Formats: sequence, C-alpha cells, structure tokens
Amino acid sequence: MALRFRCPKCGAFLPDIQSLYRHLEKSHGTDADSSHPNASDAGSGEPTETGQNSARLPKVALGLAIAGFLLEAFQAISYPLLLAAIVLGIISRNKIRKGGNTRGLRYATSAIVIGAVALILSLALSGWVAWQRVRLEEQIKELDGSGGLGVFADDETTQRKGRGVNRQADFFRNGHKREGAGPTANVPSWARVNEFQIREARKVGVRVAKEVDLGGSETTRLVYIPPGAFTMGSASSGEVWIQHRVTLAKGFYMGITEVTQGQWRAVMGNEPWQGQDYARSSGENAANYISWDDASTFCQALSRKAGVKARLPSEAEWEYACRAGTTTAYSFGDSQSDLGNYAWYGGNVSGTYAHPVGRKKPNAWGLYDMHGNVNEWCEDWYGDYPSGMVMDPPGPASGKYRVLRGGFSPVGCRSWYRYWDSPGPLGACGGNGFRVVVSPLGLE
Repeated sequence: MALRFRCPKCGAFLPDIQSLYRHLEKSHGTDADSSHPNASDAGSGEPTETGQNSARLPKVALGLAIAGFLLEAFQAISYPLLLAAIVLGIISRNKIRKGGNTRGLRYATSAIVIGAVALILSLALSGWVAWQRVRLEEQIKELDGSGGLGVFADDETTQRKGRGVNRQADFFRNGHKREGAGPTANVPSWARVNEFQIREARKVGVRVAKEVDLGGSETTRLVYIPPGAFTMGSASSGEVWIQHRVTLAKGFYMGITEVTQGQWRAVMGNEPWQGQDYARSSGENAANYISWDDASTFCQALSRKAGVKARLPSEAEWEYACRAGTTTAYSFGDSQSDLGNYAWYGGNVSGTYAHPVGRKKPNAWGLYDMHGNVNEWCEDWYGDYPSGMVMDPPGPASGKYRVLRGGFSPVGCRSWYRYWDSPGPLGACGGNGFRVVVSPLGLE
C-alpha cells in the first residue's frame, strides 16, 4: 500500500513528508511546524500504518512508565518496566518525528521523563538502603567484635568454639585481680566486673560500678553493662522464643542483685510479703509478693529519693545482661549440674520462699541470681518476638501480661526462658520479684 501525504491547504498529494514540508513553504508560505499534515492512502480517509504506530507506541511506553513508577512506589522490582518504557519512548519519538503526530510526541516524551525519573529515584533509594545496611552491620561488628557469632571476641576475648563460652567469662571465673595501679585499681571490692566492662565504661566516661544510698543504712549496688549485640531466644523453643539478632546501642547500670526486703522497706516503707506463706522476713532476702505495678512504683520512688532515673529492664536488656557474652543455655555453660553453684532453684532449696541474694556465684559481668531465686519483672508486655534484626526493642505496644525472667526450675532458669503474669494484684505472688536498671546519665 503506497503512502501519500495530502496538503492541508490545497489538497495536493505528496510522496513523502519532506516533500510536503517543501510544498507548504514554497507554495503557501507556511511554516511546516504550524501545520499538522494527515497521511492517507489516495484520499481514502483511513489512518496510515505510520499513523497507527505513532499513536500506539507512545501510549504503550507511557503505560509501562506509569506501571513501573507505581511498582517502585510499592517497593517492587520495576527496573525492566522502566527500561522498556524509556526504550519504547525513544523509538516512538523517533518515528513520530517522521510522522508528525504531536500528541504521540507528548506521550513518548512523558514516558521517557517518567521512566527516567523513576529509574534514577529507584537506583538512588537502593543505593541508600544498601549503604545503611552496611553501616548497621559495621556498627554491630564494632559493638560485639564477633563478626556475627554472638559473643564478644576482641584482643582480650575470643570465642571457644563448640561451647560458645568466651575467655572473658572464663577470666572472671578463674579469679579477678584488683591489686596495683592497673585498670581495676578504682573498682570497688564488691564489684565483680571484668576488663571488658572497665574498658567500655572508660570509653563513655562513666564509672564501672556505683552504689546508691537509699537511707537507713541501705544501699543498692549497680554495675555498668556496656552496649553490644547478641542472639536472643532459642533455636528450638518455638515462635515465642524465636532466635533473632538484637543490638543494644546504649549501656546501662543494673542492680547486681534482686531488690531485697531491706531495700524495699527503705524506699517504700511497707512489707508486701508480711504474713504470706512463701516468705521469710530478712533484710537480705529477695523481696517477693511484688506485682509489676508495685515494681514500677518502686522505680519511680527510687528515682525521686536518690535523684536517679531508675526503671525495670527491658526483656532484651535482661537476657543480654544474663548471658554476659555467652551463647549457652546458662551464663556459665550448658551443664545443669553446675546450676546449684549459681542459683537458688528447685533442686537445692527445701522451701519455696525467697532466699538471700548474692550468696551464689555471679555471672561474668558481676550479676548475682540471674538464674533462680525469684522471677524478675521486665518492662515489656508479653508477646511473640520479631523474626528479623532489631535495635533496642521495646517489646509489644500492648498486651495482657508482663514478662518475667529468671525461673525456678532447671529449664526455667535458662538464659532465654520466658515467663509471664498479670501486671496487677494477681501477679503479686510469692515467686515474683525484680531488679532495677538505672541510666548512666542519672548517676554521673
């Protein structure tokens, strides 16, 4: 089918578009760009093949560009669509220049612009996300120095393969020297901390151990827990304990023992355990029959009384501090036979009442009774763990129960094991107590 172009002024047919442009300028004195020649086959009025393609291709290109842009908005893979839109837009634009379809030219130009802008934004966003991921991984490696293995492993602490217990923990268990003018010279004799804690405390300009006066000859002793990363949960315990990587970006002070009856009386002036079946009155025994609401009230009263910012630990902070750089079932290893050296629990007590604190061995960061004695309230609502990597997790936004840690049975004493109870009066039972966390800014 021969294609001819008709002059819009005089109706003459020309063999091609260039001849039509010359005819318009010579015979009618009209600028070619101001006219819109229509191609037809011998005046039949039917659109030509060139006209059909010039109308279809830019629309397809524009549709692909818009589709790619929408996919990019929903974070889908849109590179192929965007590239196809740009290529079709360029092809159709070249054909339109030969065919004179102004509307199609606008479609093709729009397709090229939308596709190019969306592609540039997509590449920029992908690059930014990749950069942020690299930064986060570098921060995690800098914090725990383990390359993702879940324990601290720098020049002084390296992983013992197979058991997951580091030399840092072994160093403390084998004895911690405090004589001389070395890095431990200013550490109080009661603080069973190690070089890692001392070094990290010095980096941020805080003391590695502090003692807060509660009045009435009572004090509370705290040690510095440095920031770091660890694997929280258990690989074989189901979704509510699913293993996930946690980074704690800020250090904190934690009480070396559970809050005692003597400390409770000094701050609150009452004795919730008095007359209860599973309690024995002694200033050194862990305070029990404490609900989550009671524990939170204690933290507020302590903050006002001592001028510090006291609170309950988050669940992530509690497990991180309990593990003290280890990846084993307990902070001292996997063997249940050693549990009695570190905990008051169902296998070594004759009565189900709170026992004296600080009588068993501490973990590698100088914390006593993290296993056994009373269950310890955490700040979090109880709920399923996240499945991915998180930083400073606050726990669920709401819930029915609050989290407890520490346990009494051999299984419940494991570092990853979780309990839960009502935060109100129903949770004020004989097995429940707590320990406090204090912000470094509240002490320095």
